[in-house]
Amino acid sequence: MSRTEGNKLIVKFDHITYVANRSDKAEVLPKDREATFVEAGLRNMDIKQELMKNRQTDHDLYYYDDVIPVEYIFYNETAEAGGIERRDNCFYAHYSDFDRAVSFLTGIFGKKVSISGEEIHCNMKGILDKQDIMLILVKGENKVETYLDKKGYGVATLINNGKFNKVPEDGYCTEHEQITVHNRELDICFTGSDSVDIVFEIIAVLSDKAGEKKQ
Repeated sequence: MSRTEGNKLIVKFDHITYVANRSDKAEVLPKDREATFVEAGLRNMDIKQELMKNRQTDHDLYYYDDVIPVEYIFYNETAEAGGIERRDNCFYAHYSDFDRAVSFLTGIFGKKVSISGEEIHCNMKGILDKQDIMLILVKGENKVETYLDKKGYGVATLINNGKFNKVPEDGYCTEHEQITVHNRELDICFTGSDSVDIVFEIIAVLSDKAGEKKQ
């Protein structure tokens, strides 16, 4: 088990977010299956606004419960695409400062962070996940900039068994805010680093009426 310092336990990797324009919805969404659930016009939380290039009041959410769950988020406007790539169950992102990037990931994942040459490897799975979900950070050529409304992959969401509150030395951990999505009452915060171009959304589930209905 991986226990993060002062921040409880990562229970599950919930999903990766893929961002696109509302006008591109038909092109972006998978054509071979239906979404697990949809939330149209979902309110953008206050804690998101400072992390977006274009402030917007709402978004459309399409959740696909696949081998690695993907949450497609559609805004009226989006920022320039980031450079995060997916290859099967592995995501490739970038760092600008090696030591600070290691410190940032270790603050979330603890001992699941390892070094391979100039690459930083991190297994994002929680204690309930059966498969490895790898994040590999490689040296970036450009300055790291993160926005929640950047096109493409950009936010990895984790389920924690308590509130996360660790602030990285070169980044942020937002305040917590509650929202209900698909009958789940969630307590959410975001954490990011100026040295890494992937953001983490960390959720504590307060109640799960959707889960109750499945039983």
